[in-house]
Amino acid sequence: MKKIIGLALLSLVFLVLAACSGSEPPTVETEPEAEVLLKTAVKESFVAGELLVKFKEPSKVKSVLSASGIKLSLKEDVYEASGMWLFKFDARLVKNDLSAMQDLARLVSKLPELSYAQPNYIYYSQAAFNPNDPLFPEQWNMEAIEMPLAWGNYTRGSRVNVAVIDTGKTDHNDLIWSTGIDMIRDAGNANDFNGRDTDPTDTICPFTLSSNGHGTHVAGIIAAQTNNRQHIAGINESVRLIPVRVLGSCFGTGTTADVLAGMRWAAGDPIRGLPRNTNPAKILNLSLGLNLGRGNSCEADDPAMRDTINALADRDIITVVAAGNEGIDAATTTPASCTRAITVGSFNKNGDLSSFSNFGSVVDIYGPGGDNDAKIKSTFPGFFGPTTADLMGTSMAAPHVTGVISLMLSFDPTYNDPDAIAFLLRFHSAIHTPMPSGACPTSCGGGKLNAAALLHELSF
Repeated sequence: MKKIIGLALLSLVFLVLAACSGSEPPTVETEPEAEVLLKTAVKESFVAGELLVKFKEPSKVKSVLSASGIKLSLKEDVYEASGMWLFKFDARLVKNDLSAMQDLARLVSKLPELSYAQPNYIYYSQAAFNPNDPLFPEQWNMEAIEMPLAWGNYTRGSRVNVAVIDTGKTDHNDLIWSTGIDMIRDAGNANDFNGRDTDPTDTICPFTLSSNGHGTHVAGIIAAQTNNRQHIAGINESVRLIPVRVLGSCFGTGTTADVLAGMRWAAGDPIRGLPRNTNPAKILNLSLGLNLGRGNSCEADDPAMRDTINALADRDIITVVAAGNEGIDAATTTPASCTRAITVGSFNKNGDLSSFSNFGSVVDIYGPGGDNDAKIKSTFPGFFGPTTADLMGTSMAAPHVTGVISLMLSFDPTYNDPDAIAFLLRFHSAIHTPMPSGACPTSCGGGKLNAAALLHELSF
């Protein structure tokens, strides 16, 4: 009698679910593109419409089900001798979240014929790769975005071209540079006294002026050679690193015209008097910003930057920009407020908003940028040869995002729409690795960068 009652109850469970669900599953109004992106932005923890069920009497599973008339599809035996079976049902009958599935499993587990039931969970590989670079243990930033898991679980594919729009390059034994350009028109500001040319070398300044070497530091975060027993580990050593020098003097300053020309050259566009870039960049990193001493915005004050970013985005070229270091809403700065740029704020070693970082709804995601107590270690020029330096700023946060995007493009070259990537970064981080509650005076925008989780999304 108990068996008959139990089987009837199991049938009733699914009849009730069917009745509650109606003939069609509930729908959510979304834009078509957003609907597709949301599916990739949520990390799955179980297989919808499947239950693992363990029967107390393994030998009688099929006969019991046959006699009961239960409308479940027997998908496979997990281990028949133990009575463990995998069943499939109409996934629309249960709300597609973990809590609802666990509630269903608990209800089914009460049946006298069963030892238990549970969702068919999704496990993730936990391999980690810790490089042998001697200063890697000091790179808290790589652990903070789960780079060891990303390196251990995902194989790089095609090579991705990344342009560092910055102070140029310096020779460094932990960096492999590709052909670049010096786009600084004014010979005095260039500090090399020859204006625009094909030599993007960063000029030598007193060591105390840390703006010299800024581009080298940024480049190291993206692409320092990894596991080579030298200095540090970069996020993606296989990128083609293109130095574009637009910031000159010893203070790292440059004009709008030079920055925009550098962006265009990096993208493969012709610039009068200069050879064309034969390896157009797919990603541009701009660890720079405009400070007018008052609130300014991309739309109102810098339409030239807006139009350039938009034109490149239309060609599937991604522009990653620093949110700025004024501790204000990034909506009042540029290029951080440019709609189609990927804007990056900074978090510190504790996972909080860095004391200097801009914030707000225009910030798509936050990367490690350090703070006074723990800065970001990366490649740097020194008086006596290549070395490293510890710097902080959203200038350091942005290249973390650039490096991870380069891994994403390497892993899946077809996933290259800048707007789609910005959407994924913003909503994935906001859902899975949000900034701490109250971290930002207003909205934080996106959440914190997690390389392993983002690459996992692309693996489905």
